[in-house]
Amino acid sequence: MKRCQPRPVLAVADLFDASSWQCAASQLGLTPNDMALLPQLLRGLSEKETAILLSIKRRTLHARIERLHRRLGVQTRCELILVVVGALVRIATEKQVGGSDLDRASRTWLSSATD
Repeated sequence: MKRCQPRPVLAVADLFDASSWQCAASQLGLTPNDMALLPQLLRGLSEKETAILLSIKRRTLHARIERLHRRLGVQTRCELILVVVGALVRIATEKQVGGSDLDRASRTWLSSATD
């Protein structure tokens, strides 16, 4: 029997625009390969799914994730995601243009928490 993998209620990666991602990449010192990988991790995809989507081997993907951990000084995937989302939220608050990314993220999280 195939085990069902839980998916996040909200795809955090989709809450931020391309310019926010570029700013985060610059601030965190991320490479283009890192930037292709991170949204998939934030969407909650498995390593197998991510490797298929990026057309790379699982070993290559695992090595990239390990390099990301070292580069950002984190031990776990959860810490990795917190660092990246933290950078994205800081950028969104700095923008504060009309309906900012942060406002949209807050509303979405609140609505999903009350359902």
